[in-house]
Amino acid sequence: MPDRDTLNLYWSPDSSELFVSTNRHGTWIYHPKDTDNIPKRFDEDVEAMTFSTDSRHLFFTTSNGDLHIWGTQPYRPIHRMPLLGEGKWLKLFASPDPNHVLVWRGAHNSDNILNTTKIWLYHVLTGELLFSPDHDEVIHPILNADGRKLFYMDFTSTGYIWDIATGSQIAKWESNWLHNTPEQSVLKFRWHEEQIAGYYSSIDWDKRRTVYHTALWNPTTDEEQFFNFEDLTTLFESFKWEPDKIRMDTETDYDDEMNVFERIRVQIWNPDQKRTYMEFDMEEYQPLSLSPDEALLACSQPDGIALYDY
Repeated sequence: MPDRDTLNLYWSPDSSELFVSTNRHGTWIYHPKDTDNIPKRFDEDVEAMTFSTDSRHLFFTTSNGDLHIWGTQPYRPIHRMPLLGEGKWLKLFASPDPNHVLVWRGAHNSDNILNTTKIWLYHVLTGELLFSPDHDEVIHPILNADGRKLFYMDFTSTGYIWDIATGSQIAKWESNWLHNTPEQSVLKFRWHEEQIAGYYSSIDWDKRRTVYHTALWNPTTDEEQFFNFEDLTTLFESFKWEPDKIRMDTETDYDDEMNVFERIRVQIWNPDQKRTYMEFDMEEYQPLSLSPDEALLACSQPDGIALYDY
């Protein structure tokens, strides 16, 4: 039973199981809602995990860089594909099409700087590689609402849209907004209907608040719109990026004199009702995960996993 070195927490789609991936103690499955909650060890040591949108398949990667596709109810292996090349920093994205899964892999150089990346789209039932663009510098991959279009950005801050079925590039985003993004900023992207919404945040030290700088790009007309928002609620409500009624967010307080973060605050809240259900502080970041049914918050702690019912 793991007691430290938690890497990540993953809920099953029905919120009945919590997968706990650890650094040296394997991967374990908890059943938080059962009175007899005895964890059992999973067959593989997981580094990244997600489920298909129809909950029928489990996708995960292991330390050797392989992609595993398993069935659910019961869990059973179906395919195992080695991801060729160097770099074992892997992320998985469940496609809106439940028969597809997107894999992203990054590699670092000797200075620990991300210098090569790659993405693959696999068919879940056959294990066939459906699509992999001929780029070795891919970041921020996202799929549109039906999983038929793929957007990503490269290291030159240029965005691309590809048609999955034909394997053809259908649009290219070369924007001053992208090229002038501050180097330390973390860019994020979402599909907004058939447009791409991108944003990054900065701190307004005078007002002591975070400002979100946002661009909306229409690939058909190549037109851009720009917005700035001074609070997270406005950001999400304006573009409807998240359908959840309940959200989890973290924020930090910064000590200017010591040049360190003083604390990490976690909030569980409802953007529509402007209501906060729970908030607490952590001395250092620990993995957190909100159950899909929004009933439990799992938080890794030095002596185990804490569950909060709000």
